[in-house]
Amino acid sequence: MPLCAKATVQDAVGSTQQTGDLISGQVAALQSTVRTMVEDVGSMMGRLNAEVAAIDQSASALNNAGSQSLDALEERRAAMDALAQSFTARADEIDGRMRTFAQTIADSVNAAERSLLDTRAQMENLLTNSGEQVNEALVASANNVSQRLADLRAAAEAER
Repeated sequence: MPLCAKATVQDAVGSTQQTGDLISGQVAALQSTVRTMVEDVGSMMGRLNAEVAAIDQSASALNNAGSQSLDALEERRAAMDALAQSFTARADEIDGRMRTFAQTIADSVNAAERSLLDTRAQMENLLTNSGEQVNEALVASANNVSQRLADLRAAAEAER
């Protein structure tokens, strides 16, 4: 091989080697960059997973709190319904007692009125009977007095 061709081949080999070294350096830099990017993406994924877990926990806590609130509201609603029914029953009971009380008073007043009317009628009968007896006694006394006067006149005339 001539010298020129050998130098050309050596230049080509040197150039290829330099190109290979340069490409190896660029591949190593690219690998380092990709590795760094993968590590950064992995780190971001880890942080995102942690945030997603925190959001899941928060959502779960909110869901539990909401469920507990709804359960408490249902319990309170049931208690309020029971209280309202109790008030209604008590009001009905009081209303019934008041009606019974009013009826008892009305019955007592009616009985007292009947008793007063009966007593009045009895007193009127007694007064009527007493009046008739007094009248009969007065008529009998008057007749008796008249008879005695007549007897006294007759006796006085007979003496005269």
